[in-house]
Amino acid sequence: MRKQALLTLSWTQFNRDTQSLRLHKTKSGKPRTVPLNQIALSELQRCRNGRFVFQIEGRAIRDIKHSFASVCRLAGIVDCTPHTLRRTFFVVLFYYIEYLVVLGFSAGREKQCK
Repeated sequence: MRKQALLTLSWTQFNRDTQSLRLHKTKSGKPRTVPLNQIALSELQRCRNGRFVFQIEGRAIRDIKHSFASVCRLAGIVDCTPHTLRRTFFVVLFYYIEYLVVLGFSAGREKQCK
């Protein structure tokens, strides 16, 4: 999910029955559904309070740029943005999936991942 989608996320977009979030405004302009695992569901239920998922005093958080920079500075991390984390996640995910496919072929699996 992109930063703006997270910051404007409201509880009306959360569906406990389907265990998912429905994003209405996306970069592509098309709505999409994001499935949630049990850990995410538990945390969301634990934090539920007010209209927005991420809020301060009942209002949606508009930007995290200054807070994120402060946390990075305190942790000694340089040249990092929320987008850097998003990009890194997908790179690591890609290599992990590639590793599992290669491992499967090495173990003699005949079926390919689809």
